[in-house]
Amino acid sequence: MIELRLRSGPVIAFDGRVLEIFDAATGSRRFHIRQLETPEPVEDADGVRTLSLAQGSLTLSFAPDEAPGCERLVAAIADARA
Repeated sequence: MIELRLRSGPVIAFDGRVLEIFDAATGSRRFHIRQLETPEPVEDADGVRTLSLAQGSLTLSFAPDEAPGCERLVAAIADARA
C-alpha cells in the first residue's frame, strides 16, 4: 500500500489494484489498474515532476522533494500492470 500526501493538496492511495486520488479542489477519483498505463514522469527545469494518468484525464505534480514518492508510485503501477 502506498499513500502519499502532496504539497499541492492531493492525497494518493494505491493498493496494487485501485489508485485513489483525494483532492479537496477537484474531488475524488478512482482508477482500477486496468484503466491505467504506466505513467512516464516529466521533470521540468525546477525539478517538479508531473504524472499524467488515465489518458491525460488527471495530472499530478510532485515537488522536487516528493520525487522519491513519485518514483515509488510509478514503480508500483508498473509492477501491478506486469
